[in-house]
Amino acid sequence: MIVRSWSERASIQTVVIREMICVWMRFNAKANKCIIILISVLILTGCDNKPDNMLSGYSHGEFVYLSYSGNEKIERILINKGDNVAAGQELVKIESFDAQNIFLRAEEKLSAESALLRNLESGERPEELDIIRSQIKKAQSAESQVKRQLGRYRNLYANHAISLAEWEDIRDELTQKAHRLKS
Repeated sequence: MIVRSWSERASIQTVVIREMICVWMRFNAKANKCIIILISVLILTGCDNKPDNMLSGYSHGEFVYLSYSGNEKIERILINKGDNVAAGQELVKIESFDAQNIFLRAEEKLSAESALLRNLESGERPEELDIIRSQIKKAQSAESQVKRQLGRYRNLYANHAISLAEWEDIRDELTQKAHRLKS
């Protein structure tokens, strides 16, 4: 029998005492003395004012559902159902093949980007600058050639050697070529 409170304990003891008194009264005087001693002991042990440590009701634990967005296979679960876990505690051991490959690819990409950054920070090399200078000279010479051709065709149109339509076509073509060279 589980006793839940002090008052319940006292009422049970009272019932037991009453029953014992009735049974023992039927016996001799010696038995009556034993009964009185037993009753006294029961009364004294039942009269405590300690708070009960027993509670009634329900207790609910906190459940947390975990998930992982990767597609690696779980090799081993390191905890059991109902275990208490701390923040940062390793819960499972996952397949390391994919994770290692992703990590190695990220390291390779980092080293390539670092090399590119060092290359860009070092500035232009003399050979590259020479190529750019020659491209500028070529564009300048092509621009002066377009201007000379435009002047010649202007003179031909002024002397009525070419028609207005031919002059406009040549002028538009050379103007577009000049704009392409400037950009």
